[in-house]
Amino acid sequence: MKDVRHAFNMLSKSFDMDMKLSQLSIRELERFFIDTYKRAPYGAFNYYRTIKSAFSKAVNWEYIKENPLKKIKIQKPPKKHPVFLNREELELILENEKKEKYRDFYVLAFYTGMRLNEISQLRWYAVDFRLKEIKVMNDKNFTSKNKSDRIIPMNSVVYDLLLARQPKITSINRDDFVFEKVKGVSLRGETVSNNFRKALRKTNLDRRIHFHSLRHSFASNLVMKGVSLFVVKELLGHSDYATTQIYAHLQKETLANAVSLLI
Repeated sequence: MKDVRHAFNMLSKSFDMDMKLSQLSIRELERFFIDTYKRAPYGAFNYYRTIKSAFSKAVNWEYIKENPLKKIKIQKPPKKHPVFLNREELELILENEKKEKYRDFYVLAFYTGMRLNEISQLRWYAVDFRLKEIKVMNDKNFTSKNKSDRIIPMNSVVYDLLLARQPKITSINRDDFVFEKVKGVSLRGETVSNNFRKALRKTNLDRRIHFHSLRHSFASNLVMKGVSLFVVKELLGHSDYATTQIYAHLQKETLANAVSLLI
């Protein structure tokens, strides 16, 4: 919602607030995106996607007859390689986080690649200690980003972490959250993200790092250890293989071996 509000605030600053949607000209809209792209290409592209989607809804609601942004094309910004951490860098952040539940939260993200909301909404019934796996499931309580279930095996670090957090009596209420603010209330994703940022600032690590970088770290470290992109795709729960290919540049050994075949 913050992203949506920000996109429309930027748009409204360039136009008369009392102007009707039907009065927005394609030329003026195009100029808005061109000027914004010059200053902030990534922001401009996000504004474009957000506003275009909103105008499509306006067409459905019969506020306007057609979506003017369908006639406007905006250049995609250059793709950036995701920032990621190694184990030593994670330790620096953990050393600067006072609360154990947040430290555990960060470690779980680093070793499973789970999204922020997937961890905050994780319940004990989705943790299988016998099979040593975590089930990311879509049910009445939660829907994942791509709306598909997946299973993430637990390594020894994750297994020991969750075993230590497990309530003494789990059979009474398996619906409890693994990470709770109070009984029956999960930790808010925004709170976790803010705490992570505060711990990061106390280190000398790259300031571009944010909580989602832990998910990138999981994928990046696997790829650098020779795990195939297909396996990484399944573990991350990507619906599109192209999304996983942002980690392809890390397959240096695989690429070198491929080129050596020509000798």
